[in-house]
Parts: sequence; structure tokens; C-alpha cells
Amino acid sequence: MKKIFDCMVVLTVAYTICLVATVLYLFLRMTGRIEIRSQGGGPRLRPGMLILPNHPDVWDCMAEVFLVPAVFWPQVLLNPIKFMPWFTPDGRNFTDKWYWAWLRPRAIPIRRFRSPGTNGRKEAKNIIGVLNEFKGVIVHFAGGGRDCTYAGELLQSTKGKKMRPLNPIVGRIWAKTKSAILPIWIDNGDFSQQPGKPLFSRPNFKRGKVVITIGRPIEFSEKMGNKGALELTRIISENLLALADKE
Repeated sequence: MKKIFDCMVVLTVAYTICLVATVLYLFLRMTGRIEIRSQGGGPRLRPGMLILPNHPDVWDCMAEVFLVPAVFWPQVLLNPIKFMPWFTPDGRNFTDKWYWAWLRPRAIPIRRFRSPGTNGRKEAKNIIGVLNEFKGVIVHFAGGGRDCTYAGELLQSTKGKKMRPLNPIVGRIWAKTKSAILPIWIDNGDFSQQPGKPLFSRPNFKRGKVVITIGRPIEFSEKMGNKGALELTRIISENLLALADKE
């Protein structure tokens, strides 16, 4: 019964929101506020695909819930049950709130912890289950938080682009699922979120064009079978940083 209810939510509420987001996304592209760059000849989703964007600031949460379905709108709108992405939001901020109830059928809530070694161990099992059993598409911020609020040392690309270190659990997920990983780099314009400023303050709206670069899928090869979670996470990180430097 719950499965039927979840499908109805996806086909009604989530589908309608995705349709509205697609219209807004196409308008923003036409007006030059969003630019999409694709390294793979055109973005395509596959069943059981893991989408890994970077997470510069809080506005990328909208990419998780609204933008990714809009970018892949031909597939999502034609086959929402198969391609409407699953998400991994912070349960305290999103799915625990009543007004996000429509998101719950496709949400895998993550409880954020201070220690990156323990962050999301139980939730990782749920992610693996969705990828292996349901062949769902999942959007996941593998760093566990925003780059702009990270107190530690950020990873840096050759051209100086920075991102938060990824949680090694993503390497474990990759080893267990062998899913194709789609890296996405989000460049949030000239003015990213200002730490310490309220979310809806003027500085957070002063940004230029948002550039979203979609990379080629990273395939799990046979020679990766003997690599550990840390090494696999490093491979993913290097691919994301290399994508950041693409013009």
C-alpha cells in the first residue's frame, strides 16, 4: 500500500513541481542566468546512476531537489517513476518538516555528524539498496555539507577551484553498487553564499550567471575491484576537480 501511495505522490505532486521547475529552468537558460556545459555530448540518465555534484553553498540544495530533474526533464517527465531522482537531504532540515512531505517518497534522509568517518553509515545501506534493488537515480552531496562553511582544508584543482573533501563512504557505496557516477560541477556565479548572513539576505542574491558543467559518466572498471573506499573516493574527487577546470 505504501509503495502505491509513494508512486501516486511522485506522479502527482512531485511531477507537477518538476514541470514548474522545468519551465523556470528553461526561462533562466533563455535569459542567460544558467548555462549548461556538457562534456558527454548531452546529459542522459541511466537506471542505477549516482549523480555527484559539488556543494559550494546553500543554494545547491535547490539543485538537488529542483534543478537536476529540470536539467534532465525529457527523461524525468516522460518516465517519472524510473527517472525522478532520489535525494539525500539533511533529515533535520528537510524531510522531518511537514511541508517537505511530498519529498519523502524519494528521500534518503542523512543525519549529519561531526565526524566524517561516521557520517551516514546507516544511510549508506539505504543508498546501496536503492541503486542495486530499485535501480533508482540518486543525487548525493558526498562532502556532507557546504564548501563555504567548511572549517578544514579544501581540495583544490589545478586552476584553483575548491571543494570540500568527499566522505569516504561514497567510495564504499561505489564498490558495493558499481554504479555509473555522473559528476556535476556547479559554479554559483561571482558571489556565493556569505557565511553568517541570513539565507534570504541581499548578498546571497548578488550572483552572476550560474554555470553547471556535466561530466562524462565514471564507469566502475574491473581493475577497481581491489581498491579500497579511500582510493575510490580519491578517484571520484580527482574527476570532479578535473571537471571544474573544463572551460
